[in-house]
Amino acid sequence: MELYEYARPALMSGKKILYLHGFASSGQSGTVRALRLLLPSAEIIAPDIPVDPHEAVSFLEGLAAEVHPDLVIGTSMGAMYAELLCGIDRILVNPAFQLADTILKNNGLGRREFHNPRQDGQTDFLVNKALLEAFRDVSSRCFSRVDEDERKRVFALFGRRDTLVHTHDLTREHYPQCISFDGEHYLNDSALLHSVLPVVQMID
Repeated sequence: MELYEYARPALMSGKKILYLHGFASSGQSGTVRALRLLLPSAEIIAPDIPVDPHEAVSFLEGLAAEVHPDLVIGTSMGAMYAELLCGIDRILVNPAFQLADTILKNNGLGRREFHNPRQDGQTDFLVNKALLEAFRDVSSRCFSRVDEDERKRVFALFGRRDTLVHTHDLTREHYPQCISFDGEHYLNDSALLHSVLPVVQMID
């Protein structure tokens, strides 16, 4: 699929989109490249999220306050962080609200390699019990500031073939705008084009 053929220059034109990547990824993921092809008139801001969850939350809150994004799109771990950025329209894709448990179930302890290059050149990181407890602490803060306005600001997307994260029912308790799409945990070009972009269009 040649994504540039589906580019939508009018969509989010002149606006800022903050993209938050998933666990063990970076701001140089394929999803970021695809978003920039599909939304050439939008500014896609895609930082490398710090590994430590407490540091990550502080960093992302500061970044959002600095750049004032019009939309935040988060995938997996990034969707968990996105939920915490209240007052902004957000799209949560396969949100990993129980990331510590997901890591444990998938034998995630030990040294892990990043899936994509990081700006600081770091190639791997350590997943230990302290990191998992930090994820549990940050996850416990999710949904703490949900009100009627927030319920309208958040759309949550869930791949019907996602075998890693299962938070649809939990999310729906707080956000009614939950949408299932034909996809797996990791976004591919087709899911991005046919499932995520229509929601971006609704928000825009």
